[in-house]
Amino acid sequence: MYGVFLAIQYVGILILAIEIFYILQQRSSHLQNLLLIVVFATLVNFVGYLFEIRSTSKEQALLAVKMIYLGKPYIILGTFLFIMQFYRIKISKALTVFLCVFHVSISVLVFTCNYHQLYYSSIDYVNEGYFPHLVLGHGIMYQVFTGFIAAYLVTLFYFGFRKYRASRLRQEKKQIVFLMVITAIAGGGLLLYLTGWMKGYDTTLPAYLVSNLLLLYALVRYNLLDTLSIAKENVIDKFADGLFVLDRNEHILFTNPQVRGLYPSLDDMEESEILNELEQYSKSGERLHRKDKVYQITKKSIKENNNFYGSMYIVQDVTENYKYMIRLEKQTAYAKKANKAKSDFLAKMSHEIRTPINSVLGMDEMILRESEEENIRRYAVDIKTAAQSLLSIINEILDSSKIESGKLKIIPVEYEFDSLLNDVINMIVFKVREKKLEFKIHIQEDLPNRLVGDDIRVRQILVNLLTNAVKYTREGSVSFDVTGTVEENEVILHVVVQDTGIGIKEEDLPQIGTSYKRMEESRNRGIEGTGLGMSIVIDLLQMMGSKLQIDSVYGEGSTFSFELRQGIASHDPIGDYTQRSRILGREYRYEVSFQAPDAKILLIDDNDINRRVFQNLLKETGMRITDVASGEEGLELIAEEHFDLIFLDHMMPGLDGIQTLRRMRKMEKNCCKDTPVIVLTANAVVGAREKYLKKGFDNFLTKPIDPDKLELIIRSSLPEGLIREFQREVPLLAGGDMPEEELPELEEFDWTYARLHLQDTEILKHTIRDIYDSLDDEYTELDRLYEQIRDEKKRSEYRTRVHALKSNMAMVGALLLSKIARMLEVAALEGNIEKIDRLHPILLEEIKNHKERMAVFAGERTKEERLARLLEGEI
Repeated sequence: MYGVFLAIQYVGILILAIEIFYILQQRSSHLQNLLLIVVFATLVNFVGYLFEIRSTSKEQALLAVKMIYLGKPYIILGTFLFIMQFYRIKISKALTVFLCVFHVSISVLVFTCNYHQLYYSSIDYVNEGYFPHLVLGHGIMYQVFTGFIAAYLVTLFYFGFRKYRASRLRQEKKQIVFLMVITAIAGGGLLLYLTGWMKGYDTTLPAYLVSNLLLLYALVRYNLLDTLSIAKENVIDKFADGLFVLDRNEHILFTNPQVRGLYPSLDDMEESEILNELEQYSKSGERLHRKDKVYQITKKSIKENNNFYGSMYIVQDVTENYKYMIRLEKQTAYAKKANKAKSDFLAKMSHEIRTPINSVLGMDEMILRESEEENIRRYAVDIKTAAQSLLSIINEILDSSKIESGKLKIIPVEYEFDSLLNDVINMIVFKVREKKLEFKIHIQEDLPNRLVGDDIRVRQILVNLLTNAVKYTREGSVSFDVTGTVEENEVILHVVVQDTGIGIKEEDLPQIGTSYKRMEESRNRGIEGTGLGMSIVIDLLQMMGSKLQIDSVYGEGSTFSFELRQGIASHDPIGDYTQRSRILGREYRYEVSFQAPDAKILLIDDNDINRRVFQNLLKETGMRITDVASGEEGLELIAEEHFDLIFLDHMMPGLDGIQTLRRMRKMEKNCCKDTPVIVLTANAVVGAREKYLKKGFDNFLTKPIDPDKLELIIRSSLPEGLIREFQREVPLLAGGDMPEEELPELEEFDWTYARLHLQDTEILKHTIRDIYDSLDDEYTELDRLYEQIRDEKKRSEYRTRVHALKSNMAMVGALLLSKIARMLEVAALEGNIEKIDRLHPILLEEIKNHKERMAVFAGERTKEERLARLLEGEI
C-alpha cells in the first residue's frame, strides 16, 4: 500500500506540472491567474506530502507538514475565487482581502506550531497505519479553518445550482456540472480524511488529483478559459440542434458539432452528396433515419435588407417525438384491436346466452297464451320474469359498452308502473327468500299508474339497486320505498333502497360507480357480480337528469336514493300494489293481432328448437310456414317457390346468413327477388342493426324473439292484401289436463332441462332413440378425425361434429356430455391441440357411458319406427 501512495504522489506531481504548462499557454486573464494559483498550490501540497510519507522522524515529518501548508490553504481559496468569478458572482474587495489574510494566517500558525497550540493542540509521531506519520491534535484554529472549507463548499454548490437552473446554454451547463463535480470530489476527500478511516493517510491528496484531472479535461474539451469562443459556440448550439451554413454558391461554410451525430464521417464525404441528401429531405418533408436517430431537415435563406447571403440547413433531432408517435400509433392499433375483440366477445356471448333464452321465453309464451289455470299462469309469469332477469346479465355488459360509445339512448314510452314494479320485485323476491331476509315494500297508493319514460332503463336501475342491496346483506332486511309528488303532467318519483348489509367505508364512497370495480374484493369475493351494476345506474340516472345519493355506515348498512321525473299518461292511481300484484298473472291474455292464411313464410335456421318456437308463436296467424335447417336448402327452395317473407338466421354452419343473402341476391333463377329478408340474430351489440341493414337485409329481429316485434315486422313487411284482422273461432284450451309421463332416472340426464326444449314426452323419447342409434357412428367418426387433428381442414370438421353433438345432447338433458363437447368445440376453434388431446379420450368414454344409459329407451320403439329400421336394413 505504501508503494501505491508514493505512486499517487509522483503521478499527481507530473499531471499538475503538465496542467500548469497548459494554462500558461492560454490567453492571459483574471481567470487564468486564479487557476494558476489553484494548480500551483496543489503542486506544492503534493510535493510536501511526498516528503512527509518518505520522512523517517518526527522532525522531518513536521517540516514536510509546514511545506504542505505553503500550498494547502490556498487551494480552496483559489478554487472558490475562480468558480465565483466564472459564475460571474461579484465578491467585494474587502471580503477578498479578509479571506486572503485569514489563509495567510493559517500558514503562519502552522509554521509556528512548535510555540503554541492554536492550530495543533498536540504533535505525536507513530509507526502505525500504512506508514509512519504524525498524529496531530486539532486546535481551535484548525476547527475554524475546517468550518471555512465547509462554508466554501456549501456556497459553491448553492450558486452552482442556481446558475445551472438559470442558464439556457448547453455548453455552459456542462461546464457548471464539471465544476460542481470537481467541488464535490474535493469535499468528499476532506470528509473522508476527517473520519480517520484511512489510518493517517490524507485523502484530500487523491481527491485533489482527480479534481485536477477533471479540470484539465474541462480546459481542453470545453475551452474553460476562452469565454468568447464558448459564447460563440453556445449561440450556435442555442439556434438549432444541427446547422449547415452555405454561401451564395451553395458551398458549405460552417457546421456545428451537433451535425456529427448525423454525419460522423463528415470530412470524408463529398459536399455535393451531403447537400443533395439535405435538399431531398427538406423538400419532401420526410424524416431522415440514421442508425437509431430520426432527423427533421429544414432549409432557410439568409437575407438582410433584401440581400441574399446564402442559406442554411437546420437539422433537428426528433427521435423522441418520432418514438412517441410510433408508440401512440401502436397504442391506437392495440386499442382498436382490443375494442374489436371486445365487440366480437360481446357478439358471441350475446348469441350463446340469448339463443337458449329464446327457447325458454318462447315456450313460456305459449303457456301464457293457452293455459286457463290461474296457478299455471302465475308460474309462467314468474318464469318469464326470471328469464328476463337472466337476460339482464348480458344486457348489463352490452349497455356498458353502449354507454361508453355514446350510443345508448333514452327512449320515452307509455308504460304501466305497477307492471314494472311487479317485474322488478319478482326478480328480487326469490333471492331475498333464499337468504332469509325481510323484504319491506312500500308503494305510495296515489301515484299515477300510467307513466311516460324509458321503462326499460327505469326497471334496470331498480333491479340493479335491489340486487346490490340483497347481495351485500347477510341478515336483516332490504327496504324498497317508492313515493312521489305530482306537478301538473309530471310526477317526481322518490325511490329509496335501504339495507342492513355490510355498508361502505367512507374512503371507498368516491369509487362507487367505477366500472368493474368492487369494494373490498378480498372480503366480498364470494359475492357474484361484474362490478358494472352501480356504474350503469349512475350513468343512466345522469342521462335522465338525476343523480344517485348514497348514505352508508360501515358495518351497519347503506341507503341508495334518487329522484326521477316522469311524464303522466293517465292520472289513475296505482292503488293497493299488493292487491294488484295478485291479479297480474290472471290479466295476461295473448291475442294475436292479425291472420294471414294466404301468406307464405320461409324460415332458415339451423336450430331445430328455434324453428319450433317460431312456428308456435305464429300458429294462430294461419300463415303457411316452411322451415329449413341451412342456407343451402333455403337457396334450393327459393329457386323453385315464391315466399312472401323470409326470416334468415345469421350464425349457421356451412353458409351463414350473410353468405346466403349474397348468393340469393345474385341468383338468376330466384322466385323471391323482391321478397323482404329479415335477419334473425342473437347479436345485439352496438351497431349490429346498422351492420345487417348495410349488408342488404330489409329488417332486423333479435333473439329471444319478442312476439309483438315479430308480428309488427310481419305486418309491416307483408302486402296489405294478405293481412286481415284476427277473429277467434276456437276457444283457448286449458292446459294441464294430461298427466305428464314419468321418465326413468338416468345418471347425468336432467329431464327438467330436456323438457325446456322437448315438452312432448313421445317426441323426447323419439329424439333420444335417434341419438342412441347415431352414437356408434359418431364415436367412430370423431376418433377418425382426431387422428388427423393437426390438419386444419380436419380440425374444422371435428369442430362441426362436436358442435352438433353438444346441441343434440343438451336437447335431451345430457348436460355433462354436452359441456365436454362444448369445451372441445372451443379448443378446436382456437387450435388448442393440447386441450383437445386431454379432453378427447374423456369425450369418447362419456359417449360409451351415455349410450349404455340410453339403452333403456332402445326397446321402446313404435311400429312405425321398427318398420323404418327394417326398411333401412338395421334389423
